[in-house]
Amino acid sequence: MPYIDGLQRICNVTDAERKTIEKEELGIPMPKGLTEAPIEPFPTPGRVIKRVLDKDRKRMLIRLYAEYEHLSSYVHGLPEAITFKEIFGKYKDRFPTGKTKDLFQKEIVGPPISLSWLAVVQSATELTCLYPQNIELTAAVAEAWNKLLNHWLIAKVVWEIRARKVLGSVQ
Repeated sequence: MPYIDGLQRICNVTDAERKTIEKEELGIPMPKGLTEAPIEPFPTPGRVIKRVLDKDRKRMLIRLYAEYEHLSSYVHGLPEAITFKEIFGKYKDRFPTGKTKDLFQKEIVGPPISLSWLAVVQSATELTCLYPQNIELTAAVAEAWNKLLNHWLIAKVVWEIRARKVLGSVQ
């Protein structure tokens, strides 16, 4: 328990919150004199989008959410993912090595890396709103967008929905 007690202190979790979680998750009754604390559900991407007020930012996040759902579906049993697991796992000896390596790079490795790069570039783009005088940041973001826009359709969508306007207001 000392480890959990330490985490509770570091994370600023109150006794009421901890006991509420223990009640909900472990069935341990609340101690007398302590009232349950409301615990907000974890802010999943879908829930966060609902809280975004800026229309362009919300549209961008809704569009990117489709990519997120596709990538996370590999963890949640997408039939295509099961096929890929078989191709790259127990049936890998049935396919030519070069083709499976190419397919693995294109279908499994490439999309998450590309989406991560897009997320980093868009996050840096949003930072230009907070630091409009930082010319180096703006230049680096503009250079990254130039590379992204030449190679990926989803980058063009995010650029048109949000990034172009953000960078236009900074310059």
